[in-house]
Amino acid sequence: MGRPLISVVIPTVNEQKFVGKCIKSVRGCHLSRERYEIIVVDGGSTDSTVEIAKKLGARVLLEKETHGISIARNRGAKVARGKYVAFLDCDTTVPRGWLYFILQGFEQGYDVVCGPVSYGKFWYDVYSNGVFALTNLLGALFFGGRPYYVTAANSAYSAALFWKVGAFRDVRIEDAELSRRLLRAGTSMMFDPRMKIWMSPRRFEHKGFVRTVLGWGIEQFLQLFGGISQKGYTYRHAQKK
Repeated sequence: MGRPLISVVIPTVNEQKFVGKCIKSVRGCHLSRERYEIIVVDGGSTDSTVEIAKKLGARVLLEKETHGISIARNRGAKVARGKYVAFLDCDTTVPRGWLYFILQGFEQGYDVVCGPVSYGKFWYDVYSNGVFALTNLLGALFFGGRPYYVTAANSAYSAALFWKVGAFRDVRIEDAELSRRLLRAGTSMMFDPRMKIWMSPRRFEHKGFVRTVLGWGIEQFLQLFGGISQKGYTYRHAQKK
């Protein structure tokens, strides 16, 4: 088998409820298996996550310890064979054209291709749609049309560019921090609404919608104005066995 074009990296810890759905949605894309690979980086699952991922044909990397989610993404990217590396959170599913839309963006000359997220609930999607609308407006006004924010849960990068800018750092709101480095580097980026993925609403349900959004806002403020000193997330949404 030759080198795949796209490597899809998915971090997991005790995700037996979601990992199968996520991988199957990628497998359902309009792209032959020879053109992509799926890499699951597992941080010590004690449930059936690893077995499910292997059964569905994913390449599984086993971590001896549960490190930060950014570290897991980087580890997957390090062994990826694709010219492009894409990232998904495990509790997501993608549309059937997702891989094709990514390739289209790269074929048009972009180094980063990204899309929005839907949680499947009205108020959560009001928030999500507002975030992407605002960050794309900021990009249009101040950054030559490049999106101001690229979510790690639905993004793809030229592998060479990803390492050139320093990959993900082990900080909170790691994707926003990487987004700013990409902008400073003058990276060509494309936001494609067709890439919309569906994500579990558990992020909001864990601590409540208002508390979750306020927490993200505080962390973003600290990152923007207080330096980057926060320790990164350790598999934020790992499920107990």
